[in-house]
Amino acid sequence: MTLKKTIKELKHLLECCTVDLKKTEKGFKTAAQRLRVNTVKLAKVSLKFRRESIEEKEFFDKVKTAQRKVKNDLKAKWERLAQEKPKVNASKLAK
Repeated sequence: MTLKKTIKELKHLLECCTVDLKKTEKGFKTAAQRLRVNTVKLAKVSLKFRRESIEEKEFFDKVKTAQRKVKNDLKAKWERLAQEKPKVNASKLAK
């Protein structure tokens, strides 16, 4: 499951829990049973969300590191090229 799907599932479970919680307060026993089941599901999906969000963060950290390395390599190359003396062909200057 991707992170977006997990977030969508978390939102759905939270909405279900909210509705069932209101019904439980009014005394509906079946709503209390659904609430218990949904809280277990919510706990499982929350763990999945945590795992996926950490994986995504690590992936983006690797991408950022690679981008920074490329940027620094290009910067070093340009600095090196700027310090080199330009090669001038004497025969072209004479014309």
